[in-house]
Amino acid sequence: MQWMYVATSSLVRLSGIDATRPGGLADIVDRHLDAGGKLVSSQLLTLEVRRVAVRISNSGGDPTGLMSHYAAVTALRTLDKAVMQRAWSITQNIKTLDSIHLATCALLAQDGLDVCLLTSDKAMASVGHSLGLTVVAG
Repeated sequence: MQWMYVATSSLVRLSGIDATRPGGLADIVDRHLDAGGKLVSSQLLTLEVRRVAVRISNSGGDPTGLMSHYAAVTALRTLDKAVMQRAWSITQNIKTLDSIHLATCALLAQDGLDVCLLTSDKAMASVGHSLGLTVVAG
């Protein structure tokens, strides 16, 4: 079974609640799920989604779309020492929380999970490739 790792920025973009349009992300995820694939992320996603939902609600918006996409994530990897060490070891220029997502995805792949990284962020895609990850860009 194929797993697709979803970082927060991709989930937010997929939900169409930021200033950008979901583009091909929605089609990519729909095809993945229709083929029996699953979505996975880090526990970090839970906190980040909560913060985004609060911002949306406090500005009069509706976070329902975001929360429904979040509910489709069927597995969350624990934020632990191994993740922090792997994030620390990334030498490329990448944002802090993105390094945690990349480290988590890399560890899942290292542990034998058939996983690819979904991203629309060029820096994440570049670093993901350098870490040996399969990257699906939308």
